[in-house]
Amino acid sequence: MIEFNCRQCEKELKVDDSKAGLRGKCPRCSSIIIVPEASISGNEPIFVENDDFFSDNDLNKFYKQFSKNFEKHIYGHRISNEKWGDSARFELATGNRRSQLVWLLNFKNEADESNVGIFSFVGKITLMESAVRALQSVDSFAPYGISLDDNNRLILTTIIKISNLDQELFERTVVMVATKADELEELIFGVDKL
Repeated sequence: MIEFNCRQCEKELKVDDSKAGLRGKCPRCSSIIIVPEASISGNEPIFVENDDFFSDNDLNKFYKQFSKNFEKHIYGHRISNEKWGDSARFELATGNRRSQLVWLLNFKNEADESNVGIFSFVGKITLMESAVRALQSVDSFAPYGISLDDNNRLILTTIIKISNLDQELFERTVVMVATKADELEELIFGVDKL
């Protein structure tokens, strides 16, 4: 039996020796896990030789390079497979001691084309005046979409077909979505909500 902990949520896991080296999903937090060759304590990292977590090869390439280029600005990485697609979540420093939560979602559309949704969470709208300010600012944040999720969290988003991306456009788009969400957060709330 191989015993180890999930790197994200620290859940203790036990799997059969035959599963060594295989990727799977943590039953608690749904993060992608790699079964180590032998039991390890929760303090030891799990090294991954092939970190192709996204189902789209181009997105893997863009994401790996982005992670390398912005490693000093990215906090709290989490990559997981979810029922609606592969996702990555992280906090991106936007400057002036501020940061934004960014979520990348790799999914296929009805035409079976691979897309990436880039989302940044602005904050929970609780006051009518905050909602009015958000709606008044929609035009100034084009071409990004502004929406509310089921928990009344305001989200800035853009969706791009992966075949239309190159490394520069991918990085610029991720940074701009986070930066614009940070501007919207400042406009509505006046403070860094994260």
